Amino acid sequence: PFIRNKAAQVLALTFVMEYLTLWPKFFFDILNLVGLNPNGVDIYLRMLMAIDAEVVDRDILHSPEETRRNTLIKDSMREQCIPALVESWFQILQTYQLTHSELTCQCLEVVGAYVSWIDLNLIAND
Repeated sequence: PFIRNKAAQVLALTFVMEYLTLWPKFFFDILNLVGLNPNGVDIYLRMLMAIDAEVVDRDILHSPEETRRNTLIKDSMREQCIPALVESWFQILQTYQLTHSELTCQCLEVVGAYVSWIDLNLIAND
C-alpha cells in the first residue's frame, strides 16, 4: 500500500502541474492505461483521492495563487472530464461490487470526496 500511495501522489502532483497547460487529456489517458483490471483500478482510485487532497481538501490552507489554480483545475475538470470520471466510477462499482469489496469501498470514498463540487445530477440518477 505504501508504494501504491506514493505512486498515486506522484500522479496527482503531475496532474496538478500539467493538467491545465500540457496534459488536458490526463484522465482519458490514465483511464485508457489502467482499464478495468483490479490493480489499475486501485491505483486510479488512489490517484483520484490524492488529487482531491491536492486540489480540493478544505483542511489545507492554500496560498491565494494555489487557490486560484485549484479553482481553475476544478472548473476545467467540470467542463472536460467529470462525466467520464463518474461513468468510470459507475463501471467500477458494477464490475467489482461482488468480487472486490475493497475496490467498491475505495470507489465510494472517491465519490464521497468529489460529490461536494461536481454536478449532483451526475451522481443522483436512476
